[in-house]
Amino acid sequence: DPAARTELPVGVQVFEADVETDALERLRAAGADWARVRALWKLIEAEDRDPPVYDWTVTDRLFGATTAAGFRNVASVYANPPWAAQIECGPVNADAMARYAALWSALVERYDGDGADDSPAGGVVRYWQVSNEADFDPTAVSGEGDYGGCFGNDPAAYAEHVVVARRAAKAADPGVQLSFGPVAWDRFTAASAPAAWTAPAGPFVYDFTQRAIEHLYSAHAGDPDLPFFDFVSLHNYNDNADFWD
Repeated sequence: DPAARTELPVGVQVFEADVETDALERLRAAGADWARVRALWKLIEAEDRDPPVYDWTVTDRLFGATTAAGFRNVASVYANPPWAAQIECGPVNADAMARYAALWSALVERYDGDGADDSPAGGVVRYWQVSNEADFDPTAVSGEGDYGGCFGNDPAAYAEHVVVARRAAKAADPGVQLSFGPVAWDRFTAASAPAAWTAPAGPFVYDFTQRAIEHLYSAHAGDPDLPFFDFVSLHNYNDNADFWD
């Protein structure tokens, strides 16, 4: 009963195809307040052009629909275009990092809802996530695909992507909120799992977050923007719940 909603926020993942159905209306009626959406760089900037040419067709429609339905949006940014990175889920090439920063600036400016250079579809996003399940280690899997991010074997690289995203996002809108992660738990790699851990090995790095944050404080000591994020996102799976004491 929507009239009986508690103050605790309830969120749902909304994919691009969901706006073709009555899903948003039904989810709102069920009491969902937040929508997790995604901005796929490979769709927004498919071609390497100077100056950049952005195609907002997909994000305008998705963000506009969720906003119109009354959701508060949190958007995850991932999926590198082929020209910008060696792999879609991993680090951006050094010579494309300026374009990565430009993407973040353009995204935040278009969807900040301040009335200047906003999306004509009316989409508003004030909460953003850097990649998706970045703690996935592509070197520790056997036939399993990533879930959007795969920095697990290089947490320092992910940390630097957070720095770039943060600086660009805050320059476009100082009030925007940026997330570290989401990271995925548990299914830890054999190399990273705690000593007493007996669950089957998986593709996610147990100490990824710790190592990434340690890098931030080491490489950017004294920077007033530390730790370069406003909140942390966690995907809490129960695959191995029986192995936790």
